[in-house]
This record gives sequence, C-alpha cells and structure tokens, in this order.
Amino acid sequence: MTNNDGTLVGGTCGVSEYGVPCGNAIRTRGPVGPQWAQVPVCEKHAAVLTNWNVGTYRTLMLAEMEKRGLISGHLPGYTYVIWLPNDRVKIGSVGREDRLLKRWKEITADYVKAGHKDPIKPIAVFDGGKSKEAAVQGRFNHLRVQDELGEQFSPDPELIDHAENQGIPTELAYLIPSYEKWWDRYAPKKGIAVPTSKDDEARRAADDDWLF
Repeated sequence: MTNNDGTLVGGTCGVSEYGVPCGNAIRTRGPVGPQWAQVPVCEKHAAVLTNWNVGTYRTLMLAEMEKRGLISGHLPGYTYVIWLPNDRVKIGSVGREDRLLKRWKEITADYVKAGHKDPIKPIAVFDGGKSKEAAVQGRFNHLRVQDELGEQFSPDPELIDHAENQGIPTELAYLIPSYEKWWDRYAPKKGIAVPTSKDDEARRAADDDWLF
C-alpha cells in the first residue's frame, strides 16, 4: 500500500529465491533502485541487491584495471582493512589521514551499541581513497558477505594474508597505540572491563575527552 504522497508502506519483499517468494516485511527505509525502477525489499535482500550491484559494476572492474596496470594513481585518501567484533573483515576508506582514527572510533562505537564488547583490530592501511577501496574490495569480492551492508568480508586467509603483508605504514603506526589508548578509556564508560593499572585509572579520571 502507499501513503497519500505515493511512498510505499507495509507489504512484503518482492524478491524470490530460486522461485520461492521471500515474504518478509519490506524495510522501513524504502525500496531499492533508481526512482524509475524501484523494488520493495526486506533488509536482507536490500543488502544482497546492493552488494551484487557494487561488486558487479564497480569493484570488480577497478580490481581488474589495477591488476592490468591501467590505473596510474588512485583518488586521495586511505583504504583500511579492519577485523570487526563480529569476526568479519571490513574494507573501507577515508579521504584524509585525520579521518582514519575517527572512523575507527565510530565503527567501534556502533558495535558497542549493538552489544559487542571487543575493539576492532586494524590490519592494514593502503594509500588511496575510494578507487583503491573499490579495487581491494573487487579483488576479494568472492568473500563479500552478501546479506549485510557495510563492506563486510569473510576473514579468509587469502584476505588476511594480503592485508597483513601490507600492514600499517610506518608513518601511520601512531594510529594503533592512539586507538588502543582511546579504547582503554572508552570501554569502561560503556561497562566493558579492560585490564587496568592505577596509573591508567588516574589518567582516565582526569581525561574528559574520552569519546571522539
């Protein structure tokens, strides 16, 4: 059914899996697709369709171009690979160096809100922004978790080895202790126990800038 303004409300997912209609309730954020060809879908199939589209038409193409040496330079920024608290791997990017640590904090906070009690684990940082992110994602598109948004991938040894071989560049190594120090202050505020010393407790008590 639709509201007076024509927006779709209620109803069931319009996707079929191997000929069997899904039947789940459509997502509240609306249908997927361009305005002239939108499909009402549930949350799961919104992720499946989006990930298929991104993998088919963007990331695979850039991965192949990079493999063939057709990319002379990537867009500005940094592409990161992190191990998530849900035991999956995220490949994302930021436009500036000063956004890396902030983004890691944001991701961590989202998982803590969802009930997780572990920090993320940064594995690698590549030079290059959105285009490099797409190339790395395309290289490992076969490991992409299809039913969840957020550039998540299975922690296959192929991906982990590639990321660890890249590692964190020397000039960005400061990010790791900075993130760990932030987590040691942030976690107790959220009821998560972390090993502490009396010096750590005193520093946290004197530090009001514990979040971002």
